[in-house]
Amino acid sequence: NPYLNTVKKSRIKGAYKFIDFRRIPYYYNNVFSYYGVKRRRGWEILTKDNIEANRTYYNSILTAEKRGRPLKLSLEDLERANKYL
Repeated sequence: NPYLNTVKKSRIKGAYKFIDFRRIPYYYNNVFSYYGVKRRRGWEILTKDNIEANRTYYNSILTAEKRGRPLKLSLEDLERANKYL
């Protein structure tokens, strides 16, 4: 889910990995409820291993940049201008 922040996602993954490493008996739902995430979203966070999907929405290379003013010149125009200069 792109609307959950990266910090919360990494904390859930870190808690899950730590508890599994220490072999402490626990329920996944307890970890999800501790961080205020619903069960479905918690499982979604744990099952995704894509590094780019773990980033926040605006820093993801999977989505096009929509912020800021549109460019007056395209990248090709800039390259031609650099060759001319």
